[in-house]
Amino acid sequence: MGAPRKQRLEELLLDRRLRGLDVHALADHLDKLETEVAELKEGLSRAVRERAPGHVLFLPTPAGYVVVEADEPPPPVGQVLFLEDRCFRVQRIGRSPFPNDRRPCAFLEFVPSDI
Repeated sequence: MGAPRKQRLEELLLDRRLRGLDVHALADHLDKLETEVAELKEGLSRAVRERAPGHVLFLPTPAGYVVVEADEPPPPVGQVLFLEDRCFRVQRIGRSPFPNDRRPCAFLEFVPSDI
């Protein structure tokens, strides 16, 4: 039994609802929980693979922020893009600002042209 599993069993022993169970029943309970976590991880992984195609760009302009839609996968963090005659760097990838839009959003920061 590995250290993380032993630690989890000890944590379960502290749970009042499970105090009446013996070690074997606790181990069975832990196995069920681990199976449930694995199924949840698989579901999450499947959801990520089924993500809507394309992405949106959230870029600052002198007049405010603009959201631009694109059909390809998002650029990696740190990549420099040339848009609207200006340079931008991908600061981070997050959620689209549109409600119920599952596409990722690349948040851009302005890069002065003297760099």
